[in-house]
Amino acid sequence: VAPTSLVLGLVLAGSWYPLASSVMRSTTQVIGVVVGAVLGVSASILVHELAHGAVGTLVGRRPQRYVLNLLGGYTTFQVPSGERPWKDVLVSLAGPAANALIALVGRLVMGHAPVSDPVWVTLWAVTWMNIALAVFNVLPGLPLDGGHALASLVTQVTGRRQLGLKVAAWGGLVVVAGIVWRWILDPLVLHSRRPDTFSVLIVVMLGWTIGSVCVRTLGLGRGARAAARLDLRTLARPVTTVTAATPLD
Repeated sequence: VAPTSLVLGLVLAGSWYPLASSVMRSTTQVIGVVVGAVLGVSASILVHELAHGAVGTLVGRRPQRYVLNLLGGYTTFQVPSGERPWKDVLVSLAGPAANALIALVGRLVMGHAPVSDPVWVTLWAVTWMNIALAVFNVLPGLPLDGGHALASLVTQVTGRRQLGLKVAAWGGLVVVAGIVWRWILDPLVLHSRRPDTFSVLIVVMLGWTIGSVCVRTLGLGRGARAAARLDLRTLARPVTTVTAATPLD
């Protein structure tokens, strides 16, 4: 578990506290709802990553590490050489599918099971967060699951891995532009109001995380451009192969 995952938990708690305060009668209930919702979402993210690992195992890709971080998490795999890219598509989409299933179960429980008000509000928060996780993660941009699926799909069709990564990286920059528009520019331009602090925090967290990956993938950074201009052939020197018995003088 990366330390940045704690930041995600604090952001979720801060965003849900006002809502819980408006519907719950006591401070104890409010705290219980917020803690329950944060734990529920954390468990959902873990299930998301375990789903990646389970499908990876089914298609012959052994999971090596599960990591929870600021953006949610990621899973690393041991990929055999010569594997088909379409398997990456299945593995990538398994996580959002798991969140969609959790959201469906949550909706069924909310609609049919007799639960108390605090439990209902907690289920509501966890259900909607799983809907958001499923939808957001299938967006076609790196480093989201949808971006990895898109990159693998392009690779499967064209046989060019770098092309797939670049297409998905441009998709990620489009996602960042959409985030900036939704939470910053839309309030300013269309509604003439300042975006709230939470919206700015969301844009910084998501925009920086997604944008930095896409910039590195596309080679748009200063270091990447300098490396692209470097011709290693100008540094090469001819060598002569000699036997072990050749004297050095």
